Amino acid sequence: MPYYPFLENAASKRMEVTFDPDIYKYIKVHHKSELQTLLEKYSVEAELSDGSILIISPADSKCDTSWEEGAESFKSFLFNFKKSEISVPSEIFDEVSKRWQLQCSSQGTANFLLSFDNHRRLAIILGEKTVVEQEEEKLKELMTEVKQDSELMKSVVEVVETNYSRSRLTLLEISGLCNKLADEYRHLSINVDSVGEKLCFKGPRKNIQEVKLEVVTFISKVHERTTEQPTGIIDVLRQQHVSTFIKELFEKKSIQAVILLDQGRNSNEVQVVGVDAKNAKEAEAILQDSLKEKSIHLEPENTQVINSHEWKDFQLSMTSNFKVGIAVDASVSNVWISGITDDVDNCSDQVQKFLEKNTIFHNVVQVEEGTARFIATLWEKKLEAIKGELSNCNVDMRVTSDYTGIEVSGTAEGMAKCVPQIHDLVGAVQKECIAVDKPGMKKFFEDGKGQGILK
Repeated sequence: MPYYPFLENAASKRMEVTFDPDIYKYIKVHHKSELQTLLEKYSVEAELSDGSILIISPADSKCDTSWEEGAESFKSFLFNFKKSEISVPSEIFDEVSKRWQLQCSSQGTANFLLSFDNHRRLAIILGEKTVVEQEEEKLKELMTEVKQDSELMKSVVEVVETNYSRSRLTLLEISGLCNKLADEYRHLSINVDSVGEKLCFKGPRKNIQEVKLEVVTFISKVHERTTEQPTGIIDVLRQQHVSTFIKELFEKKSIQAVILLDQGRNSNEVQVVGVDAKNAKEAEAILQDSLKEKSIHLEPENTQVINSHEWKDFQLSMTSNFKVGIAVDASVSNVWISGITDDVDNCSDQVQKFLEKNTIFHNVVQVEEGTARFIATLWEKKLEAIKGELSNCNVDMRVTSDYTGIEVSGTAEGMAKCVPQIHDLVGAVQKECIAVDKPGMKKFFEDGKGQGILK
């Protein structure tokens, strides 16, 4: 609303001006401190009367005509504020109001006041002149933008493309290009269905044409390479933490590529898909260097260990802690360890140690009957002492029932330490032969009475 010149009433020492009450209320609320300071500085009072009449008068009734100079300065302060009413077309009023509120909330505290009058379809801006004029321009720009968007929405269509391979769509999906384009183009959405091998665009026809060009350009550069891997490697690559490791390895090397399984005719094929030939080749090289398969030959004695619950628990622990797979191939007596190179090496060492620690070997140390009987009868405590010394190696030993040897069992380490000690024990037994040449003496010593006398 335009301002009108002040009317001076010399008799009553006051000045009157037609002034918009909304502006004065805004000043009193949002510039209260500044207003009060000026009133005190110029020794004047201001009062809004009869709706739109602002009366300025001296604060001291005994003041001279110099109060008018203060009133003029106070008027200059008031003229720095403005109220603007901008008409907003009904068809875009709600959208303009919504976007403006979102814009203001993101900007934080404002030094002006803007409100929307739904009944009159007006945007009302209150504040200092320079600020109000700036916000007027912003509001007009927003109205233009909303009008353009409204026109765009009238041309919204949905386009489905089905001439792209699953591998190319997968790379497109993880590249982030679709999200980037959706952010750049308003009212546009792109849905990638790599399983169904479909690409769906929805939005204004003009935008779809521009976006399709970028997508097609991206896909046309995609390069695919195929490599074959052992079944164990394929199984490991299906594990989530392994595929994540490969993905992070590519990202660390700034390689834009993915690996896909079950895409070819052969189940052992791994497909490497890159944004271009260079990225695909580098990704394939890294994949080959990162994967390894190693075998550990099983001895017949290992069979019992492989079939135990302890082995199953150990196997689960290894595959949980390492990026590997462990498979037993009984047909060739091998344990296969497949996965990430460093983990395969670490895991195979632990598998070897587990087998050595838990596999029990058996052997019989051949000895003469007399020596075996002597050890079983008189040196049994010496056998028990050796067993106790090697108890951590699961060593056990006993003289055979026919006294032709000593049975020994234990781990590989236990056997290596135990058998030499048994040989030493056997070697320590001394034997002396006495010839019996008198008639009847041999028969006497062989029956029970003669043996009892010997004992």
